[in-house]
Amino acid sequence: MWRRGSGSIFRVFGAVKNRPATVAGVLLFAASLSLTGPAKSQETQRGEPAPRVVNVTSDSETGWVPSVELEGQALAAVAAFYAALERGDDAAVYGMMDGLLKVDLPEDQSTDENKAFRKLAGATVSRRFNQVTWTKDSPSAPQPGVYVALDITAKYEKVARFCGYIVLHQSDASAPFLVSRVESNYIANSDVASMSSPAQAQSMWKRLSANCPNYRPLELEEAETLTTGYSSVAEALAGLHSQPGVKFEDRNGWTIAVDEKAFTIWSFSPPDYPAYPAVVKREVVSDEEGSRIEMSVHCEASKEACDDLVRAFAELNGQTLP
Repeated sequence: MWRRGSGSIFRVFGAVKNRPATVAGVLLFAASLSLTGPAKSQETQRGEPAPRVVNVTSDSETGWVPSVELEGQALAAVAAFYAALERGDDAAVYGMMDGLLKVDLPEDQSTDENKAFRKLAGATVSRRFNQVTWTKDSPSAPQPGVYVALDITAKYEKVARFCGYIVLHQSDASAPFLVSRVESNYIANSDVASMSSPAQAQSMWKRLSANCPNYRPLELEEAETLTTGYSSVAEALAGLHSQPGVKFEDRNGWTIAVDEKAFTIWSFSPPDYPAYPAVVKREVVSDEEGSRIEMSVHCEASKEACDDLVRAFAELNGQTLP
């Protein structure tokens, strides 16, 4: 979680465990369609305080821009598709697919894949559409009509790393939007936990997420309390220097403070690090369930840089974040 203002604060818990390596999963079912880089168009709607921004591919019909009504129809179709998928209505899911996708994906295979993913992933925690891109009567499309692609980042109960996209097709103005392509890239939390190192998981996710156009990780939530015990990075550094039992050292520009008595390591970012100033507190805590790492972060840089810092240290702890 984060708190904005004088700084950003994050608190996360992770077990200290070692497990054998395994591999990640990739799910793909599609009819062939490639939406090329978007050319942005703006349409001002009466009553809106600012211009409406619409992404349209460069090979779309010249001058065409989707209406607000058409956009609403497409988003409603996407919502209905994912609602059916999540409640396990696989017959309805298949009924929302277009003919070309059904050629590549028989209904029994679609049902089996949906069931397998629901079992693997668990409940949906969040889903975000990073960008919506349109095209009409593109010469590169498999069929005439309107296509809309939505780039997705999502998080599930047991899959924190998930990205992909969904493409819908409307053959003519009187026809409904049908799903013509869905691509999902993900790593299950159980697979991350069993990898040989956090770097392996990070490297694998970097390769997988490269398949996701306009990918942006989900933002981490902010905390409302001072989880490090200090109100600023400077205060934390000064406070630790005042404690005689704390030992300091420099590691690749990072200032590391080790409090052996409290089983705690403090890591202060160097000035040339994107998340500067920031401090990460990692403490080993033991209870009846075993030992775990409690990590708290106070970061005074941009939210994006702070989120990246938290994810990097979570990887070091063997944890999984979005």
